[in-house]
Amino acid sequence: MEILFWIFLLLMFSVHPGYFIFLWFISRFVHKNVDKKDFLPSVSFIIAAYNEEKVMRQKLENSLNLDYPSDKIQIIVASDCSDDNTDNIVREFKDKGIVLSRLETRGGKTANQNNALTAATGEILVFSDAGTVYDPLAIKKLVRNFNDPGIGCVGGRLIHVADTFKSLVDEKNYYTSFEQKTKIFESSIYSIIGVNGPIYAVRRDLYRPLPEDLTSDFLTPLFIIRRGCRAVYEPEAMSFEEVPPTSGTEFRRKIRTVRAGVTVLYAMRSLLNPFRYFWPGIFLVGHKLSRWFFFLLMIGLLISNLFVIYDDTIYSIAFISQIMFYFLVIMAKLNKSFQKSKIFSIPYFFFIYNLACVFGIAQFLSGKKSEIWEVER
Repeated sequence: MEILFWIFLLLMFSVHPGYFIFLWFISRFVHKNVDKKDFLPSVSFIIAAYNEEKVMRQKLENSLNLDYPSDKIQIIVASDCSDDNTDNIVREFKDKGIVLSRLETRGGKTANQNNALTAATGEILVFSDAGTVYDPLAIKKLVRNFNDPGIGCVGGRLIHVADTFKSLVDEKNYYTSFEQKTKIFESSIYSIIGVNGPIYAVRRDLYRPLPEDLTSDFLTPLFIIRRGCRAVYEPEAMSFEEVPPTSGTEFRRKIRTVRAGVTVLYAMRSLLNPFRYFWPGIFLVGHKLSRWFFFLLMIGLLISNLFVIYDDTIYSIAFISQIMFYFLVIMAKLNKSFQKSKIFSIPYFFFIYNLACVFGIAQFLSGKKSEIWEVER
């Protein structure tokens, strides 16, 4: 059992923070540049929306004020059969060039985006969500990467904001900051394997309508990689989005994200072949698979620790440390005010993420399909 204990501990380190250290080290020796220059191709800016009347006007005003030549940007609102006032608000902006693309039957985000392609005329497609506010220079920062002909997809940076529930915002931004650094390394070595759904861009001639039951923000860069191009990360292309109102909402969202991610990776499992896709295969295992199944290592470490707890002081300390971790999680769950302190919030949200992985993977194995998304504001 001692050997198993150390194996589980080593594997856990290899996921957090071992993978990050590995990327940092490799990036010292392997580095693929992007030929970024001022580049102003025609852009179709596609905004996915379902019942977004609360934020639609703000989103359209933000979109019209983006620092991009007005004669080179087409703004399309892709409405997924909205039954509130969303479409009427969009029609108010018709004289300003806003195009409404409406699905007459609910189809989900990917189907909605596919439908909007019929109206898109730009050389570059930029995908956004109605609840996301863009920095004025965001699109310029995204598209400058396409000056390099080897770039097929560019992901931007998503920053979470909120006036309430500050602890959740802090932990999400801590996580996304770590994700940002990871993507910077992956991008410089070869290619990122996922983008932020509210802010990414794709070459129109490389993009194809995607299977409607798969999520586009994970599937798109993988398709681009399979077509022989790179997907890169642009941290200076910034967008802002409010977090869900409660941790319960965030937990349900994370379950859906994991289930959808596993579904996409299963469909694109050929990319795991290291003899054909060396770096993408390593990134998918290190960045996705190992994190989704990290809970198995947590369980394995705890069980193996129980069998050797009295063999040496180090095993006793390891066991007490694990018990303290779960104690902090329970206390944060019982008293939400504790979540304002990082002593409680970091273990709590780390545990919640791994618990969401358990449910997400279980739903995938049970054959549950990704449901059509609903607005959670």
